[in-house]
Amino acid sequence: MNKNKIFIPSKDLYIPNEQYFPNSFNPFSIQKSGGDYENRFIEYPKSIHWLKSLGIRLTNTRYEHYFKSMDVEKRIFTFDSHEEANADYFNSLREIDELNWIYESFSQIEVTNDIKLLLKKLVTGSDFRRDDKSNSHGRNTSFHLRMAGYFARASIFSDVESPWDISAEYLERKIVVEAKRVSSLKKVKSRIIEAKSQIHKHSLHSDNSKAFGIIAIDPYEFMFNYAEVNTFKNYHDSTEKIREYFRSFVQTSFIEQAKKNIKTSKAKVHLIWINAIIPCYFEEEGYYLTRFQSQLLPMKSPHTIDGLYCQNLTDYLSKYFMS
Repeated sequence: MNKNKIFIPSKDLYIPNEQYFPNSFNPFSIQKSGGDYENRFIEYPKSIHWLKSLGIRLTNTRYEHYFKSMDVEKRIFTFDSHEEANADYFNSLREIDELNWIYESFSQIEVTNDIKLLLKKLVTGSDFRRDDKSNSHGRNTSFHLRMAGYFARASIFSDVESPWDISAEYLERKIVVEAKRVSSLKKVKSRIIEAKSQIHKHSLHSDNSKAFGIIAIDPYEFMFNYAEVNTFKNYHDSTEKIREYFRSFVQTSFIEQAKKNIKTSKAKVHLIWINAIIPCYFEEEGYYLTRFQSQLLPMKSPHTIDGLYCQNLTDYLSKYFMS
């Protein structure tokens, strides 16, 4: 297999024996910079200060470890293990970028007690994703808050109170979101149906009967084989490959069966939102970027009231998408 090209599966053998993406660590200087590369190091101390100002204890947490290992002058990280220095370095950058996104999303709005409870969970978990469990509360919560961040940035966020993962309001209509990290392709259908059942159960109440239901899933871990970084020739190369990769994912029978299950039920689910953050290294430009990638799957015809609302809402939210 040519490791520089994506293999589009004709069957649901989604992850082949070889990686779709070239993940070997070719020699390069991790001190090279480009774009807003160094901005993450300016923002990260602000994110840490924000957590502490909210009473979040960071002693011996992964975020404190990232902060302590950061040499702001050299813009690099130092680790005890030189053998895996590159992998450790990129793992930390991804985690830092995600926390910065959450901080930027919520720092300008009132942080409720429910958000604070999630932030306390957020800082838990292993330093490195490869050492964490698939049901990690910390990284499940990071996805939860990452998705809530889109609504907060769009100024339509309500809260993260139970029974919903996220609630918002747009054009006088309530929006409810269930967010699920998915650890394997075979679990895609069951996790979507689980979220559908949760939305349906709580939308039976009259106050929620007209709510607009969204299921958000993060498939990164199995789509990219838990890779700390994915190496591309350049930014354009990453755009083409990642988009094609997502298209191949939504064409699998697991997604098709989940969509059919939703459409044949009475559940108030109007949209499946696939979202992942993808750590990338661009060889030609010589810098690292965490890409935020979304794909939206409407469940209703665009010629219906729900379908028109979905188009309006997603057009509005897309202004706050990151590439």
